[in-house]
This record gives sequence, C-alpha cells and structure tokens, in this order.
Amino acid sequence: MSRSDEMIDLAAYFDRIGFDGDPAPDFATLTTLHALHPAAIPFENFDAFLHQPVAIDLAAVEEKLVRQRRGGWCFEQNRLFMAALEQIGFSVTGFSARVLWNMDADAMTPLSHMILLVGIGRESWIADVGFGALPPTAPLRLVSGMNQQTPRETFRFIEAVPMHLRLEALLGGNWVNLYHFARDQLAFPCDFEVANHYLATHDSSHFRHGIVAARVFDGGRYTLRTGAMTTYDRTGKATREDLTTQGDYLAALERIGVNVPDPQAVLDALAREGIPA
Repeated sequence: MSRSDEMIDLAAYFDRIGFDGDPAPDFATLTTLHALHPAAIPFENFDAFLHQPVAIDLAAVEEKLVRQRRGGWCFEQNRLFMAALEQIGFSVTGFSARVLWNMDADAMTPLSHMILLVGIGRESWIADVGFGALPPTAPLRLVSGMNQQTPRETFRFIEAVPMHLRLEALLGGNWVNLYHFARDQLAFPCDFEVANHYLATHDSSHFRHGIVAARVFDGGRYTLRTGAMTTYDRTGKATREDLTTQGDYLAALERIGVNVPDPQAVLDALAREGIPA
C-alpha cells in the first residue's frame, strides 16, 4: 500500500488520542502514539451489527473516529493510524493478515485483518492498533523468535509457512495465536475494500450478528463479545460478567467508553438476535 496524498487534520487526531508532544518520525513518537490510540479509540462493530455500510476511505474514517468520536474495526483504525504516521514522516506499508484468534496455528482463514509495517532507519516494526481482542500496546520489531514485552502483554513472531510470520501473545502462561501474514506480499486499498465488504455484508460474518467492543485502559483492557464482557487487569487476570439483557449491553458499553451511535437501533438489533429487554 503506497503512500497517499490524502491528509487528515493531524491536530484533531492528536486531540482525540490525547497526544500533546512534538511528533517526529522516530521510535519514541511511534511508541507513544501506539499506546495512546487504542486507549482512546475503542474497537467496535456497530455499523456492521446494524447492517449499515462500513466506509474505509480516509475521509469517512476521519469523520467517524475523530469528529464523531466513534470507534471502529481494523480497516478503520489502522487506516487512520497510517495516515497520521505518514503525515508525521514515517514510511508505512499496509499488509493483510489471516486471523488465528482462538484457532490452531495451521487453521486456514481469509485475509481479513489489516496491519502496518513501519520503517525507522534500518529497522522494521509492525504497528497494529486495530486488533480488537488483543491489540499490542507498542510497536513490535519485525524479527522472529524474540520475546517482546509491551506495557501489558508479551508478544513474539514465529516463522510459520514459508515467508510467513505468526504473531503470538503470552496469556496465562500460554502462547496463543493472533494472526499470520506474508512479509513479502504488500496489500493495496482494493484488497482491504474486498475484506471489509465481506465482513460488513456477508451473512456468515460474526460482526453482523453480535456486538464486539474493546478498549485498553490504564489498568488493563475491556473486551466485549456477545454474551459477556471480560475485564483483564495488568497481570492478565480475567473477570467475566455475563450480559443477558439489552440493558446489560448498554451499561457495559458505557463502561468501556464506546460512543453508541443510535442506542434505540442497537436495542432493536439486540432484540433481533434474541437478547431480551
């Protein structure tokens, strides 16, 4: 994905995520922005859940995530992050990944996730502020077999099928799979458009049949999937709360800090999926 001439209101983006420093295309700036973004802008799938289109052109993404103060999913989050990094002066390339969350390492899944490759000097880093279940809270050096500690979890890249790397996270003493990608295969806007369209419109997409929301906070992270909200502290200890009514969902979303676009429409959609009032 080559550099675009499109621009965002960088000052408004910085205000949205709470950045007040002097940005430069260096590792310190990348690390700071990578921590602030997922703490300020939650992952959420309301457009798909409400059976509405999900636009991922930069103007639409900026309007939704910055001006409307909404959240979004990977194609929106990482598209916005990419634009901000490019305007600061970073070299950024988009890649597609195959999600392996809660799956075996050899599972075959579609290219349904967007990640970013950021170059700083002679080093390459993976930036990803849009992996809803477990976004790294720091950029990860693109090197295999090395444990990389972030402000929360430890991650590592493992050599997978030829020319692929698999990202794993250490949770509860066990390594779990996140996704894998081909490090020699660039992705382009049309590739992300196809994957985004499938996730937003195909009836088999789980994003159309349940709410998914997540956000990092100072003491840990929130993750909401249909049926429950789980709060993880800094040690990885999980506290699960069952969500059985529509009111439970709205209360949980308020705690996460999600700006629900149309509460009544969300309640109607929950009723459609069999969640009682």
